[in-house]
Amino acid sequence: MKRVLIFAIPLLLSLSLFGCGTDMDSNPDVEGYVLKTDKDRVLVAEDISSEKFEEIKDKTVSEFREHTSQQDKLELMFIDYDDAGKFEKGNKIKAWLDGGVNDSYPAQAKGEKISDCNGTFSNNTDENGGLSGDSPPSAYIKMNNKKYDTKLGSYCWKTGCVDKVGLVELLKDREPIQVQAGESITFGMEYTPKPNEVHLSQIINDKKTNVELKGNQFTAPKEKGIYYYNYSVWWMDKEKDNVSHGDASYAFVLEVK
Repeated sequence: MKRVLIFAIPLLLSLSLFGCGTDMDSNPDVEGYVLKTDKDRVLVAEDISSEKFEEIKDKTVSEFREHTSQQDKLELMFIDYDDAGKFEKGNKIKAWLDGGVNDSYPAQAKGEKISDCNGTFSNNTDENGGLSGDSPPSAYIKMNNKKYDTKLGSYCWKTGCVDKVGLVELLKDREPIQVQAGESITFGMEYTPKPNEVHLSQIINDKKTNVELKGNQFTAPKEKGIYYYNYSVWWMDKEKDNVSHGDASYAFVLEVK
């Protein structure tokens, strides 16, 4: 993989994230699969096949450092990127870098642009930061490369606020999604910008608890049972404190066998 200095290009009026067919002034500096996403960076395994990704996708950075020989060591890179949260583990991406590369392991660099080979994302805000659409976008959860729709709950959008019934009542017509104990579950939303504040809670036997999120992922419970979840999100203004452009809650129910 080449390591070159990429000079910043003028910002486009549209903040669209194009698909892999997008042409830039140069070839991408990085191509590979996303192993991990945080709010402001992604971890990419470079130049590997989809089969290799399936083999390594659940390994931690520490495991790569400790248990891989120098000869077999994969090229890994953390890429800092403002919209990193829009990507998911397993996305195949191309990235153009802004500046040099820190040759640590994993390597580290700043991304100028990242293109997702799995689809096209477009920015859905007006010049004042207002969100498009008459209601919040749909959201889904993803397990083992299969997507399951969530159900939109209460929300506030540019059209006003809507209050829905309680979580369990809202999901009374939904069959629980079958999951394995400890299975990794990813949230997805084909909408940009992504919400920048999120919260997940679960209810089982009328007891409500908060659930830890790592990026846009969480782990299914280890105990058998039926669990109701409420995924709450906010699109907060990046410059003004305590100003929200919209919020929504998404409901789903899981059954751990």
